[in-house]
Amino acid sequence: MENIPYIRPEKLKELTANRKQEFSALFKKLKKKKPKNLDDVVQDLHNEAFDQFDCLTCANCCSTISPIVTDKDIERLANT
Repeated sequence: MENIPYIRPEKLKELTANRKQEFSALFKKLKKKKPKNLDDVVQDLHNEAFDQFDCLTCANCCSTISPIVTDKDIERLANT
């Protein structure tokens, strides 16, 4: 198993805040024209982010924020 460096949640907030404008621009662009492969794009970004840290060493998000499941998600999951 690859040794993934641990990033403290406080440091992650700082890293995110430093790139807030970049993220805002990305979200604005995505809202204007969603690519057909948006799920793939987001999955790639997710994988890239989680290559940088192991959230299981903290799991603070998972313990404080419940997942959001929409009616569309339920329908999509029921069809699989």
